[in-house]
Amino acid sequence: MNVIGIDIDTRKIALASYDGIVLTTELIKATNKAFEERYKELILGSDDWMGKKVYKNKEKVVVFIEEPAFVQNRRAVIQLAKVFSVIATICCLNSVPCFGVNNMIWKKGILGDGRASKEKIKEFALLAFGEYLKGKTQDEMDASLIAKWGWLRLNN
Repeated sequence: MNVIGIDIDTRKIALASYDGIVLTTELIKATNKAFEERYKELILGSDDWMGKKVYKNKEKVVVFIEEPAFVQNRRAVIQLAKVFSVIATICCLNSVPCFGVNNMIWKKGILGDGRASKEKIKEFALLAFGEYLKGKTQDEMDASLIAKWGWLRLNN
């Protein structure tokens, strides 16, 4: 079973693929200033990566996407919801099981603390995946731990 963990943002999407042994990550960055243009970049980049990693093996893949956090900025929440929705839709259209996961839930399941700091997440990610994550972004570390959380959930 291959589990995909996805950490979303309005400017980038971090994707991690984990099968219990091998971890791979990808960071898709949008460069445009206008959200509607960044949104297109994120959609195309995600669909391209998912095409390479997911669609060919969809009977053996499950996707977990971090749900949008409720931030103070209303516009940011709407944009995050759009990014979440399009990834979920891409999965649905390709018959790939896809689930949203609250960030406090995966953090509690992996780290024992639903409000774990970025430093604690980084420390644990480096312990869990070692050298592979050295030099990777915080978003890729989050996506990796989301994938690990999903994998543990499905295999325990």
